[in-house]
Formats: sequence, structure tokens, C-alpha cells
Amino acid sequence: MNLPLNPAAPDRAGHQAIPLTADAFATLVAAHQPRVLRFATAFLGDRHLAEDVVQEALGRLFERRSRYPLEELFGPYLVKTVARLCIDHRRVRQAEGRRVARLTHPSPCPRLRRPQIPAKWPTSWRWPSANSPTASGP
Repeated sequence: MNLPLNPAAPDRAGHQAIPLTADAFATLVAAHQPRVLRFATAFLGDRHLAEDVVQEALGRLFERRSRYPLEELFGPYLVKTVARLCIDHRRVRQAEGRRVARLTHPSPCPRLRRPQIPAKWPTSWRWPSANSPTASGP
């Protein structure tokens, strides 16, 4: 949904954009934060990380609070912002995990693996010694 650049201009649905004051924003945050925090915790699996993501989303929305068409749309904007931040965080965490896995695990491709040198060579691979029965001596 494209929001009007001019807060006084109505959007496509005819809603008038009324800038939120800091007090109105705080009231909306108090009403929606517990629900969004539960969502982020379930998505990320870490309560502290979820709190950081929700705070980041609230900061972004506070900076852009003059662009909201109505106070009723604050909840969907907040949920969408938190969901996108959670997806971004999960994507970064998975990329870091793949990077670490490449460094700690051998390559699945046999050509890229380093050859494994056995601790004890099989007897058929050894040079005949002077004491062995297969050694032909003078």
C-alpha cells in the first residue's frame, strides 16, 4: 500500500492521514506490544532477541509516525514491520550458520576433500622389507 507523501492528503480508500502524537503512539504501543512480542518470540525462539526486534520496529514506526493514515492501522503496520525484521534476522543467522558449517565440516564433494592418510598402511601397500618372505634377496 502506497502511503501519501502529504499527510493531509487522503489515501486511495479516502482515509485522512492524521499524524500521531507521542502520547497517542505510546498508547498504541502499550496496546499492541505484548501481542507482537509473543509473535516475535515464537518466530525467533529467543525472548531477548524478540525484544530487540520489537524495539527496532517501534523505533522505525515512531520515526515514520506522520505517514499513518489512521490509528486503527497501527497494529497491522507493527506486525508487518516485526515480521519483516524477524525474517531478515533469520536469514542473516542462517547465512552465518552455513558459513560456520563450511569451515568446520568437510566438503560433501569427494574431489574437494583432503585425502585421509591412514594411521597404519595396509600390508599390501608396504614395500617388502628384508625380513619379509616375499622379499627376493641375493
